[in-house]
Amino acid sequence: MNIYIILTIIFAILITVFLYQLNIVKHENFTQENNTLLIKKTNDFKQIFSNNKYSIWCPLPIDDYFPIGHYITLNKSYPKIMATLIKNELGNKSKNKPIKYDIISITNNQYAIWNPIPNDNYISLGHMYSKSYPSKFNIRCVPKKFCIKSNIESKIVNNKTGINDNGYEIWSINDSELFICNNLNNKSLNNNLNNIYTLNETKCSVEKLLYIKKTNKYKKIVSYKDSETNNEFFIWRPIPQPQFCSLGDICLSKNIDPNNKLDTIVAHNSLCKIPLNYGEKSIYNIKQSDKNINFWRPQPYNNYYFFSDIVVLGNDEPEYDNIIYSISIDYLTKLDNNTHKMIYNNLNNNKPLSIWCDTNYFLNINKSYTNTLKNGYILNELFTKSDIDLLDSKRNIIFNYTNNKNNLNSIKNSTLYNLIKKNISNKLDINNSRLINFDINKENSTIEITINSRKSNSNELTTTQILESLNNLLKNNSIKIYNNNKDIIYITLDDFHTKNYNNNIILDNSLYQSKF
Repeated sequence: MNIYIILTIIFAILITVFLYQLNIVKHENFTQENNTLLIKKTNDFKQIFSNNKYSIWCPLPIDDYFPIGHYITLNKSYPKIMATLIKNELGNKSKNKPIKYDIISITNNQYAIWNPIPNDNYISLGHMYSKSYPSKFNIRCVPKKFCIKSNIESKIVNNKTGINDNGYEIWSINDSELFICNNLNNKSLNNNLNNIYTLNETKCSVEKLLYIKKTNKYKKIVSYKDSETNNEFFIWRPIPQPQFCSLGDICLSKNIDPNNKLDTIVAHNSLCKIPLNYGEKSIYNIKQSDKNINFWRPQPYNNYYFFSDIVVLGNDEPEYDNIIYSISIDYLTKLDNNTHKMIYNNLNNNKPLSIWCDTNYFLNINKSYTNTLKNGYILNELFTKSDIDLLDSKRNIIFNYTNNKNNLNSIKNSTLYNLIKKNISNKLDINNSRLINFDINKENSTIEITINSRKSNSNELTTTQILESLNNLLKNNSIKIYNNNKDIIYITLDDFHTKNYNNNIILDNSLYQSKF
């Protein structure tokens, strides 16, 4: 074989090995490469300690993701939270394990409360419990650049351990589910309450982003009107694109067909799971002369979450297992605001029912009139990817216009639509493909147009900014729609207003935006 060919093959092998090793190094030092902290979330916990006042819990690791602290609940109740796990750093250069632990206090049961001491430029975000000296592999500390300064929020527990012992107190941390312990016997340890940090969620990420689209296609499932109150609801099931799945049924309070008018998020099915089951029986039943309406609650796999209950017409359980899909709780974030609004109730003391919807109109039912989903979970847009900006909701606007009757009657609607698109898009400096669903009503002299969401990572105006610019434009002058030669005026756009399809809920992302 030619010596030149042999040397070329050897060189190619060496390059391949080098690139492979480089990839390993990059993977191990993931926090430096992407400048984000990889996380997972879990609702699996192991009880570490319990007395008659409170219990301490440790989240269970998932693969190579580990806890950043312990969690507290009052009495013996199981945690109703999602605990954050962070990616482990491998090898002898890793620094996210504590270098040692300091004792803060001792409980009545001779359990110690420990403060993990981190390496330089790392932060311990909370305290932990153990009867013996903890292993450095129990929890992980967080690089300081992924943390933000915080403070104590409220006292959870005050525990005296003996007659001559003042004991300790446990404090919650602002914007965190972790806790800090303060020894009441040793004031020198009070610095623990002043040097507090929490995880900066905006600098966290996940290994795989959830691929999201929006659908505007729906199938009507059921409508209902209460004979006593005249309150009514209309339930529709989103029809996703191929390879995507529905995240829940939607509920409207008005009898309006949402097809081609309302957008609902759907997710790529590769990162979603079908229900384990729908429960042993429906959670609520509305009796009718024809077919009863039954609400079912899908049961998720561990560490997965459903946004919605579903509806079945008739008394049989849901026919299919792929009606609705759940997503990993990795893609959720908790809000301290109300995430749902009531859109229906029956005002029946014997059999109360209320229907609550989030900003995607996903429905949850309650057999009372209280909001059980207060401080609930929403999709974390930071952990998703999409073809469009998910924070930019499309809007429908209705123009009032004055027409030149002689000229208007001589032009086709499609031609007029293209002229309006061209005119408005030029004045607002937006892509004319964002102006869709043209509908002219010559009897009322109105034109309805949909302004589509901007593309993902685009610098174009949002729909809200477009409406503001359009409003400012029409304040000063009307918009005249000419022919291409600019010698004939077909119509003059005088003003406009926005159109909402469901008066009870205005679809927006203000809750999410206020958090981040």
